[in-house]
Amino acid sequence: MKKILVMLICFVTLCSCGGEVNSQRDRLVTMEKASVIPVCGEKNYSNMETSHKLNYTVQKAIWISYIDLADMLTGKSAEEFRANFSQACENALSIGCNTLYVHVRPFGDAIYDSEFYPASRYITGMAGEQGDFDPLDIMIQTAHDKGLSFHAWINPLRSENEECFQDYDDSFPLKKWYDEEYEFEIEVTGFLRGDHTERYCRNGEEIGDKYFCTYGCPANKDGYGICSKTMMMLYPIMEAVRSGGDLTKTGGDSKYTKTIVCPDGCVMFRLTAKPTGKENFHTGGFWKEP
Repeated sequence: MKKILVMLICFVTLCSCGGEVNSQRDRLVTMEKASVIPVCGEKNYSNMETSHKLNYTVQKAIWISYIDLADMLTGKSAEEFRANFSQACENALSIGCNTLYVHVRPFGDAIYDSEFYPASRYITGMAGEQGDFDPLDIMIQTAHDKGLSFHAWINPLRSENEECFQDYDDSFPLKKWYDEEYEFEIEVTGFLRGDHTERYCRNGEEIGDKYFCTYGCPANKDGYGICSKTMMMLYPIMEAVRSGGDLTKTGGDSKYTKTIVCPDGCVMFRLTAKPTGKENFHTGGFWKEP
């Protein structure tokens, strides 16, 4: 009798565990609709069925980067992209995910319809070309149809390279922010202490190293920035040029060229300014007093 009772208890316990697993699975794929959230400043998705908030108390998420999207999206029709993204959703569900984080602004561009950011080259293969459908519409709808929560992933501070920017229409505010009145080149021309920088320069400068910038901090072709202490010396010189000054009146080699020594008295830099023909930020109307 005791054996029968123990077996019944085990059976009931196993059944209850199975029910809990099923319940967890149901929660994983059940849509929890809440208030509709419009996308601030962009296309208003508030009237669309796909815009319902869908979140889970416990997120099991996967990231889909612009690299992943490129294979699914670039040069594809709306139907082809929908099928590709649907398969990506199925793959996420198959490993127990309930949430997607999808890269929609990788380089100051937009993998969606936008009035502020140019269309990403990952849509049609051509930077600034939108195509005939909104990828974000399709992704949100497809994800929600499958019970997946969808979150847009953006890189707010990373931008495009100069070549891609030239393809963008001048109407985009981002393009206006980019066009500066002067370009600057800073080149390492020599050392004040011997013929090397070992044990002297913390930034590892070598003769011939070059840094470039417009308004931002100078960086070399590999993306590494100039010494921060040297930047403190360069900024006032750059501002003098932007203000219409003549660098020969502050000891410069020419109107747009001046040589300086870093604050540690180690590395010699030559700054050269090049006019771009663009308007001044302040007098050109970009800056508006409130």
